[in-house]
Amino acid sequence: MTLNSEDIKQRLTVDEIVDKIVPDRPNWVLCLLFLAAIPSMNTPAKIFVTIFAGHVPYNEWRCVSHRCAVAVGNATIYNRDVLCGHHELEVEVDFVWKSERSSYALDWGLYCDDEYKLPIINSFFFIGACLGLLCSTAIFDRVGRKYGALIGTAIGTVGSLSGLVVSGYTTLLLLRIVQGFGQFITFTGVYCWAVEFAPSHLRNPASAGTQVLWSCGYIAIVCCSYVIKEWRLIFLAAAILNVVTAIPLIFLPKSPRFLLVQGKEEEAKR
Repeated sequence: MTLNSEDIKQRLTVDEIVDKIVPDRPNWVLCLLFLAAIPSMNTPAKIFVTIFAGHVPYNEWRCVSHRCAVAVGNATIYNRDVLCGHHELEVEVDFVWKSERSSYALDWGLYCDDEYKLPIINSFFFIGACLGLLCSTAIFDRVGRKYGALIGTAIGTVGSLSGLVVSGYTTLLLLRIVQGFGQFITFTGVYCWAVEFAPSHLRNPASAGTQVLWSCGYIAIVCCSYVIKEWRLIFLAAAILNVVTAIPLIFLPKSPRFLLVQGKEEEAKR
């Protein structure tokens, strides 16, 4: 069905007008909603990227000095308690890591007494997320949900790519804020687009589909981290995932609700 002058005269609500504009073809609409929800996979991927990139392999080290051998004594299992219980041990002098996987925690010495910094790195993502949520309304009202989500994707991609050159703890904290800021603009834009494009009787499936694809992001980052052993390349993989999953957004129509609120009825009908 299409919007006509009689509909406008009846002063229909935005929901009722959207129901008339969007074709009554559930399979077609659900396909578009699925494509629009794909970028939501990046949210858990970005949240957990630091967990895999900053893992501390406490069971993968060995002594290389007499002092370490004496300190460890007859321990048969090397773990965190054994290593961190002897503060005088120095990496590369008394012990070495045996892990095949690199980690910024090992590169920057963020283990034992400094291990508390690791969850701080992860939590800074949500500072950016809060800022992104606060700014998203103004962005969406100006450029729409679709282009707002693409702007968020660009910001989040830059934040992830910066992981290739990040040089220290403080810099990574700032990077995490940028990642959270961009990603939650993207997620909010995608969610709003899906809910606003969907006719009222398909709104619940649209919302649920977004959350299902969110869950798929956990699988994606776990698989990437299992294959990739260099921590900087995990950030690169997150950036690539960000770009690839945003491609469907380019081809999606603008939100009919946004166009109607902007007074662009003719464009909304198309």
